[in-house]
Amino acid sequence: MSYPYPDRVAGGKGRHAPGYSSLRSAELVLAIGQTGFSDRLAGALRDPVPHDIVGAYFIDRRREMRVIFTNGGIPAIADFPRLASRHYASRFWRDDPAIIRLLRDAGDAERPFLVRQRWDEIPRGEYRRFAYEQPAMLERVSLLRAFADGCVLLSIYRSRASGHFLPDEVAYLEQEADLLSAATVRHFQLFRPGTLRPDRLAIAAALACWEERLSRREVEVCSALLSEYSVKQAVQALGMQTNTFLTYRKRAFAKLGLQTLGELRSWYERNLLQRPLF
Repeated sequence: MSYPYPDRVAGGKGRHAPGYSSLRSAELVLAIGQTGFSDRLAGALRDPVPHDIVGAYFIDRRREMRVIFTNGGIPAIADFPRLASRHYASRFWRDDPAIIRLLRDAGDAERPFLVRQRWDEIPRGEYRRFAYEQPAMLERVSLLRAFADGCVLLSIYRSRASGHFLPDEVAYLEQEADLLSAATVRHFQLFRPGTLRPDRLAIAAALACWEERLSRREVEVCSALLSEYSVKQAVQALGMQTNTFLTYRKRAFAKLGLQTLGELRSWYERNLLQRPLF
């Protein structure tokens, strides 16, 4: 295990040294690819490593970042995890010195790397003000793991009210880094457009969260199309007449500014993982 920056934490036996129980390991594995994965992961960490927010991100080979999920929150700012993760992925992450060094040092090694970052080690600027000073976030421990298509970054955050991570808590994350990072990679692969898509109901839930302009029926139609149903299969699955299905498809496409199924798939691939949904 490597701690490239900013401080090196020695591994060791803390009060949480046994790691995940076999039951919690099994629960996490069973949740991979399911909508409740982030809840399972955050819940499994809550006792050994108390935290306020957990977030996961994908960084592709072009160094573009997408949000996979966020979980948790802080009382002071409603919806802070969702807003912060979107801004981080689209604007701020390249101003994050710990992650930039982590990417450089990790390279293509398919094993987890861990880094701990305190708020006052981040250069003064908009990122530090928005993500740490205004919401009173204190520090973060991040795990990064490379795989064939890029890297997955899993970050655990603590607020000032929660205090600093203790050495044995960081040691626990080091001990469980392989399981946590591998599970997050696999979860992303199962939800990622272009590989194994989630089932129709999972896509519908994601679309409903992402695009408030779509009606319930329009969401159902789009989710069926994105699940690679033919029109005949979708009509049967949704219990619609063909003309009704086509009408809802036309309305949905108009609201999204789309004309073809290919454009819908591109919209899904471009936008679905830009917002934490799971």
